[in-house]
Amino acid sequence: MGSTYSSNAAYVQSPVDPDFIFQVQFKRTTKFFTNRSGYPINVRDFVVVEGDRGEDLGVVVAVLTMQDFVHRRMNDPRAAADNNNVDCILRLATIQERQQLPDKFNAEKNIVQACNELAMHGFGLPIMVYDAEFQFDRNKLTIYYECHVRIDFRDFVRQLYSTYKARIWMKIGNINTPIDVQPLAVMALASGVHFSAGAGAST
Repeated sequence: MGSTYSSNAAYVQSPVDPDFIFQVQFKRTTKFFTNRSGYPINVRDFVVVEGDRGEDLGVVVAVLTMQDFVHRRMNDPRAAADNNNVDCILRLATIQERQQLPDKFNAEKNIVQACNELAMHGFGLPIMVYDAEFQFDRNKLTIYYECHVRIDFRDFVRQLYSTYKARIWMKIGNINTPIDVQPLAVMALASGVHFSAGAGAST
């Protein structure tokens, strides 16, 4: 079985081998990657991965054998639907990159507020933006929103692109729908440091 992210999870020195698949946590989702970095990758490592026409940064939450990975795909339709492509881990994140994560997290919080104000007062759109997520390289910005009617977002998206200089991806959802994330990993992504259950931060 794969090693999961937890307060007592042992670091697993994983061979640089295509037979291992790494589950990486991002802010609102997890994705699967192979390790092409040339270095062993451990559970709880911060890693830079192939993103959407760029690079992203996440936290490794599990290491799976290829057999485990295929079995999971076959038995979890959501995993098969949400993660059609298996991209590559490029390298371990540097300390300097990890130190950028709190600023990224705070910027995303501000974007949520700005988007709701723009939607309501600038364009009169009946939507509620409940989250935002930059790709780590800031080349893509995903806006998570809730809406119950069909809307033309073209002018709204043009304004967001002009403001944030990033490709804009509008993703409809429901703020009350549970998401498959591991809280300690999300905390790590917001802070750049690891957290243990019932304890303070650790590096």
